Amino acid sequence: MAARRSAALTRWRRGAVRRMVASREAMLTLVARLPEAEVLRPRTIDRWSVKDVLVHLLSCDEETLRRFRLLARGQGDRIYWFESMADADRFNARSVARGRRLGLRTVLRRLERARADMIARFQRLPTAALDDPSHAYPVVDWLPAPGWSHERDHASEIRTWWRTQRPGRRRARRAPGRYPRARSPGQGAFRASAGPDDCRHPAAAEADHDRQAHPGHGHSRAEARRAPSAIERNLAQAISGSTCKVERANVAKPQSVPAMTRSRPTTSA
Repeated sequence: MAARRSAALTRWRRGAVRRMVASREAMLTLVARLPEAEVLRPRTIDRWSVKDVLVHLLSCDEETLRRFRLLARGQGDRIYWFESMADADRFNARSVARGRRLGLRTVLRRLERARADMIARFQRLPTAALDDPSHAYPVVDWLPAPGWSHERDHASEIRTWWRTQRPGRRRARRAPGRYPRARSPGQGAFRASAGPDDCRHPAAAEADHDRQAHPGHGHSRAEARRAPSAIERNLAQAISGSTCKVERANVAKPQSVPAMTRSRPTTSA
């Protein structure tokens, strides 16, 4: 039983890596096709610009990295979880406001580097740490949101917005060489382990196995608080996916930054 459980977690990790690679590659490719002026245009994605969305995703990656550092040190109990929409909105306001000081190329480079670092640390975590019952929320429950599903939601919003733009703005040429190319899953630090793309909760994958074996531009700080409305999610679902029980999350309010945590300053690496 323990061996099958470990094998299921290993398969889940491989699938998770593949999806983390794919979601970031898709986002960078999408942004590379947009004119820079449109990426910087204020209030195009609700009250955020496309660049604000990218900064938001970067902050999610950085917080996930801090979470992985705590888990690697055996300090998963010191992760701070958002407890309300207001808590998440304060995090959004601070991170987006800070990110408006950065240039677009800097944000894009950091997005690529942060995701590569995140994947590297994730791959080094002990297998048992992925579903440790002593943790408030196991990695297998919370990682899908900051790992790939949240980014896919934002990418969908950007595509929907861009399809509604006037033809003249859509035909605007982007400056050549402005954006780094997204790495494919087989290149550099984004290389994903070979294996099936199975990102279901390992318990579900194991059950299937058993059945088979036994038959900053014009924005105010206040505006930075509001994430695109279509991305708001129920906190319980956002933190731990479809397998989460509402009582485990304490609250059932929508959250702007699904499944993210903010490590206390004294515990961050």
